[in-house]
Amino acid sequence: MRPLTASAPTMKRLNLAAILSVIRQAGPLPRTEIAERTGLTKATVTNLVGNLIAEGLVMEELPGRSTGGRRPVPVALNPRSRFVIGVDVGIHEVRVGATDLNAAPIVRQVFPLKRLTSPDQFLAILGDGVDTVLQHMLSVEGMTLDQWLGVGIGMHGIVDAEAGTAIFAPNFGLHNIPIRETLQERFKAPVFVDNDVRAMAAGERWFGSPGAGSDFLFVNVGLGVGAAVVVRGETLTGASGSAGEIGHTVVEPNGRPCACGKKGCLETVASGPSIARRGVEAVRGGIPSLIPEVAGGDLDSVTAYTIYQAASAGDSLARSLFNAAGTHLGNTIGQLVNALDPDAVIIGGGVSGAGIYFWHPLVQRVRQVAVETAGAHLRVMPSTVSDATLIGAATMVLHSLFSPKF
Repeated sequence: MRPLTASAPTMKRLNLAAILSVIRQAGPLPRTEIAERTGLTKATVTNLVGNLIAEGLVMEELPGRSTGGRRPVPVALNPRSRFVIGVDVGIHEVRVGATDLNAAPIVRQVFPLKRLTSPDQFLAILGDGVDTVLQHMLSVEGMTLDQWLGVGIGMHGIVDAEAGTAIFAPNFGLHNIPIRETLQERFKAPVFVDNDVRAMAAGERWFGSPGAGSDFLFVNVGLGVGAAVVVRGETLTGASGSAGEIGHTVVEPNGRPCACGKKGCLETVASGPSIARRGVEAVRGGIPSLIPEVAGGDLDSVTAYTIYQAASAGDSLARSLFNAAGTHLGNTIGQLVNALDPDAVIIGGGVSGAGIYFWHPLVQRVRQVAVETAGAHLRVMPSTVSDATLIGAATMVLHSLFSPKF
């Protein structure tokens, strides 16, 4: 890494961030190795590490083994020196949590979302959730407001990350929600907002499998279906913030209605609720299945997990539902692979836990559709980040500390 050049204050901030980033990724490290990895002079590293120690962001550990001369003193990140708040806005609930600088969870709370009628109603629930977790950090964990770096929010639907606005939240039926503006005015702290799947991709990039590379697709298959496109470590948003909305790619012309207003979208076939709904419809249409038995006779309680349980018990209908979901999703992913040529495709979300019933047809279809040159090196693998949207939302805030942009 070459030394960064800019105005003196900006250069100092960037170099501090470069040192912090190296320590986060590879620490503990002695100052000499930090200098080698960043390309900064030893004198500059010594001075800036001193600043970071004074701020409590890093700390010295016991000296290492000497190879002659003074024993090197490793410098490590002090993860509890600061905290961030991440928010996962789901369809039925808002999950709010605080993490340390390694995105390790400190506290999590869940706030139900009842029927929403206005952006103001949603923003009030969101703000109160953030405030509840913030007060916990201050009163119970003993942190201070100066140690709070800000809040990151992963929001479903189409999001203008630059403006911090939810342009359209289809499951709420709400448009143009000024999330950043409202929360920054309330809390006087930095607020970062992005689509939930792009947030998940950010968390995967920083805290997930190292095999993802810098060019990958992250696909979330849960209550909805969406994707994030990461190119050279940067997540693409598109001209209108709609990049990655693969859930609303039509795969069954004249198929079932979708929340977006179209028919036959991928989400109507591959999402968890759609898999459950199709299973119930098939049973009520007279197709023999173990699904009613697994559901205890209550078809209204059937979820995608119920379908998975039936599939595990050998039910052919349940297995066919996951096969259809995996095949349709694999077809869409394969076409994206041809267009983008990523190193990897990472699949997350609840449906991705359906095992071979989902994964086998998905991977098989991706391999069938992808051209030979793109498919030869491609890795298709599950996400390794737990609580991915919340951790990804927290990662957006951490990014401002470790990799700031000017």
